[in-house]
Formats: sequence, structure tokens, C-alpha cells
Amino acid sequence: MSRVSQILSLFEPATPEVTAGEVAERLGLNRTTLYRYCTTLVAAGLLERSTEGGCVPGSLLLQLGAFAIGHRRVVHLAPRHMRALSRVTRTSAVLGLWNLTGPVVSRVEEDVSAAVIVSVRVDVLRLGIPFIGELTGSLARAGLDVRTYSDITPELPAGTGDAAAEAAREHRAHSALAIGGGSTLDAAKLIALLCVHGGSLDRYYGENRVPGPVLPVVAAPTTAGTRSEGTPVAVVSDPGRELKVGVSSPFLVPAAAVVDPGLTRDPPRGVTAFSGIDALVPAAESYTARAPHTEAGADLPVCTGNNALTEPVALRAAQHLGA
Repeated sequence: MSRVSQILSLFEPATPEVTAGEVAERLGLNRTTLYRYCTTLVAAGLLERSTEGGCVPGSLLLQLGAFAIGHRRVVHLAPRHMRALSRVTRTSAVLGLWNLTGPVVSRVEEDVSAAVIVSVRVDVLRLGIPFIGELTGSLARAGLDVRTYSDITPELPAGTGDAAAEAAREHRAHSALAIGGGSTLDAAKLIALLCVHGGSLDRYYGENRVPGPVLPVVAAPTTAGTRSEGTPVAVVSDPGRELKVGVSSPFLVPAAAVVDPGLTRDPPRGVTAFSGIDALVPAAESYTARAPHTEAGADLPVCTGNNALTEPVALRAAQHLGA
């Protein structure tokens, strides 16, 4: 493990790629031994081979890095790098969270007449990719008043949904278009719910607690495993309960889904692999779930368990995923 740590510690902004020869020289190892280490790290997903023959951080390492940033106090890590940035650019360096209009959490003064703004977020959606701009532009040309909201974090903390819904209410939104993974699609469902019915989100936890229709949602998934574009469920992380909680209601099913396989090509390979697991597990759950007992005249549960319709579909889904 110490050798693995030494190899991985060589990567930094100024050294995004290393060769086996460079690592062997810096660590004092022979190339044969170093090649075995690198091969093992590539197989584990911590490193990847570059087209130039060197090694670059792999998808698993990037995922762990994103996890670490999301769970450490970035404000404690950033000032040293911000001071270096400020010296090089001779401007002020400002750290803001989530977007350029988000809260400023750290500032290094150099030249108050100008500023370099460093925005930190941990997700896979990049608003700079061409089709996002093309899409919002075409909607605007069609006469729609479009507001883009991108402050959706992975695993969807409950407070994120409340903030997004407040932004939608201020915009007087009539519908929601969600482009992203499961957290983004679930957030759109909750935005649609809170815009119409209001109140705190926890009052809707559970099944059949949504009193009526919500704003129409158009869902365009960029991952293939969550199925949120066609389900009546939205899941949030509730820090107060220290668990994930679902809001389940037929009113949450999106009005339309745009399922384009091309949208799933952008995320890292690790995300795509996890999406496959995310698709397989519900197929197994659907096949093995016990059918609930309901009283005559009572509201049917959202989750119906195994039945004659779901059983063959679950088997076919597992077969396709295993092919």
C-alpha cells in the first residue's frame, strides 16, 4: 500500500501524466517492478493508459477524489493554492461554491481591481457542452422564458431540492426539463411537486402523500441505470435521518421522457459501469419482492411487488443486462 500511495502522490496539476521510467527514477525502483505495480493499478481502475504510453488517473481515482472533495472542508484546502494563483496572475483569487453567483467562502487579496473566480462543484454535468447551449437557445427562440439551474448535487440532499424549488417559484416556472443522472431527474420531480403544493419536503415522505398533479416534467437521462425518467419515485438524502428517503406518488411520473443513448456517452466509464449495476439490482428486486397485502377499497401502493406482469419483465431485463 505504501508503494501505491507513493505512485499516486506523484500526480498533481503540473504532472497530470507520468511514465513508468519517470516513476521508477523518482521512487528508486527498477522498471520491471514498477511496470507490475502500474499494471495492477490500471486493472483496479486507479490508473489508465494514455495514448502516449504513460499513465493518467483512472476513473476510480477520480471518483474517490470527487468523494473526498465533497466530504472535506474545501475552504481549508484552497487558500494555499489560491495564494499561488494570485501571485502568478497578480489578481485577487476568490473561491465560490457551486457557481459564479454562489457564496464566496475564501478570498486572497492581491489586486482588488480584478479577480480570478474559482468555482467548485462535484458532478458530471458540464453546462459548457454544446448541446446544452443549443437546446436552451432553441427553446428561447421558440418564445419560452428559460432559466438554467445547475446546483444539483449527487445523492440529492433534501436542502438542495428546497433551494431549487424556491428558484423555480421565483421564475414562475410552468414546467421542468431535467437533463442529467438520477439525482437531477429526481430533483426535477421534487421541484414540480413543491412549486404546486409547497410546504417542507418531509411532509411528502412515503407513499401516496402527494395530494394532486404537479408541474409537468420532461426527463432526459444521461445515465442508463436509475430509470427515474419513468418511475413515480424521487429519492433524497436526509441528513437529519441519516438515510435516503423516497417520495412515491403516481403524480411524480414525468409527462415525457427523451431517452437518447447518445446522452450516456459523456459520463466517465465508472459512472456507466455503476449505472449497469443500478439497472440490474431493481430487476432482481422486482423478481423477488413480496406482493403487499391491501384492504379492499384502500389506495393501492406505489410499489406492488412481484406479480404476473412484472416477473417476466424483470427476468428479461436481467437477461439483457447480462448479455
